[in-house]
Amino acid sequence: ATAPATIKAAQRLSSSVEWRGALDSVLDAASELVKFERGTLALVDELQEELKVEAARNSPIAVSEMSRFKVGEGIAGWALSHRQPVLVKDSRSDARFKASDPKHQPRSFIAVPLLADNEGLGVLTLARPASDPFSEDDLRNLARVATDASNALINARLIDLLKQREDRLTTLVRKARELTAAEDIKAVVEFALSSALELGGGKATLLAVRNPKTLELEIIGSHGLPSTITEERIAWGAPAAADVIRTGKPWVSPMREMLPPAMVESGEQLGLKTLVCVPCGRPAQPQSLDESALLSRSDTDGSDETSGVLNVYRDTLDPIRAADLDQLKAFAEQVAVAIQNVRRAERVKEQLQATASQNTRMMGRARESQMSRNANMLQPPAEFAKERNQSDKNP
Repeated sequence: ATAPATIKAAQRLSSSVEWRGALDSVLDAASELVKFERGTLALVDELQEELKVEAARNSPIAVSEMSRFKVGEGIAGWALSHRQPVLVKDSRSDARFKASDPKHQPRSFIAVPLLADNEGLGVLTLARPASDPFSEDDLRNLARVATDASNALINARLIDLLKQREDRLTTLVRKARELTAAEDIKAVVEFALSSALELGGGKATLLAVRNPKTLELEIIGSHGLPSTITEERIAWGAPAAADVIRTGKPWVSPMREMLPPAMVESGEQLGLKTLVCVPCGRPAQPQSLDESALLSRSDTDGSDETSGVLNVYRDTLDPIRAADLDQLKAFAEQVAVAIQNVRRAERVKEQLQATASQNTRMMGRARESQMSRNANMLQPPAEFAKERNQSDKNP
């Protein structure tokens, strides 16, 4: 590649700060240095330990439909696991080749790993017909921009993460305001359930809290769950809820690992594949550390403090992202505060009503007493009435 082409490729990589733009810029930079027919950029999915195509150029297959490869699998996977660029002049002669497109034609490939301090970020793969194979010069030219491409992706990912964090904080602030505006428990619960579906990417959701007087764990609202589920404590996840209330730590688990075998199929038909259970309020006090204590009667006076769980049921087994889980936990804390505030407001309202009623009764009795005294003052004394009667008889 010429010096101007190399400079232009570097400029393309340095000018993109948005995540999607950075992905495209890697392929744009490659096009400045090497002629190719098709290109893909695959990144490492650390949770699945796979390479997932995130951007493509001139591909007959949609990015969402492209095959995933295990790290080490295929030419791209080999390049990443060995931390080495690979040149294949004809895919028919390379046993490592694994096609995404079953109708593929013989291809020449270049696969360049993108690394950050030897940590694998992904692989840039280019292809063109085997009749016009890549050369060693093409491989060297492309390898030159690998470091710049890696840095561009790292910077764009950091900016994207910061933007997501800002968006999540903005969302939490907005939801906190809406919770504060709720006037009663019903409004709080409805908003909590709808927001939990949004934040947790759920199919259904449920809110359960301890009754402050009985210490019994009670469902105070649910969405997307039939009564056959909510009436069965195991089915909706009460054992997990007891553990979350006790420890204050979230619980994320496939439903099939929690439910009896007879319930698994019916639960998955409803889209209940994964349970995400986060604490709503403070952990339970030591005297109620196990579920039996949570369900036992107590003579303890009730308080406004909330202790419960917010459940989200997802229709996928894909793990919830850590940032999304943190956001859901923070929102559940807001819900607990809102419930406490509404309970206090309702208690104050009841006390004011009771005081007003008592004052009304006292004022009524006071008025009756005053009227009685006034009536007595208007009546003549008994001796005066007796003399007057006597004078009337003797004119």
